[in-house]
Amino acid sequence: AELAHELPERTLVPLRRGERAPAGPAIYCGYSWGTVPCLKDAAANEEARAVIRIAPYLFPSGSGLLKNIVLGTPLLGNALLKKKGPQIVEELLVDSSHPAEVPASYRALAPRLSQPEVLRTAVQEKEKPGVDVLAALRTLAGRQVPLALIRGAQDQSSYETQQIAPAREAAPGLFERKLEQAGHALLWTHPQQLAAAIGEFLGRTD
Repeated sequence: AELAHELPERTLVPLRRGERAPAGPAIYCGYSWGTVPCLKDAAANEEARAVIRIAPYLFPSGSGLLKNIVLGTPLLGNALLKKKGPQIVEELLVDSSHPAEVPASYRALAPRLSQPEVLRTAVQEKEKPGVDVLAALRTLAGRQVPLALIRGAQDQSSYETQQIAPAREAAPGLFERKLEQAGHALLWTHPQQLAAAIGEFLGRTD
């Protein structure tokens, strides 16, 4: 919704998790962990025209309270998630918005994000992603599909060494923009700057 408002000249078709883009020419755009299925689908589509990765989070690592609850206490998971979910999500909103304040449009997602089934899915889908993202990137680069990487200069999730450098090495020559004074939640904190970067990239592929 944020991007659709900032890019009115573009027809954007949002997809829910598990949905795939219609067959045929398409420009793929993924945010954070959503970049993983985005790359998988684009690599499988010979008619993919371009791929835009926004604050990509491709390689899960480490552990935290949420992961420990879901994987370490499966029988008590629901009760603990109901109790701890709002706290976990509040920390997520603050950390991902940093250095900006949490926008109202982003905070409005908190009730849904705090639901136990949503939190559980967020952990479990990262345990078995079912796709080799580096292989997907190499496939796309080999087909000379234009690739974009847009991220915040102060992103506390998409770290350079863990998330960005391996993907850049797999697909060199990509279009890259780093937004200053921006963190991970670019869609909500910096929609105008993000749209401008996307527009610049798409202008080169048209």
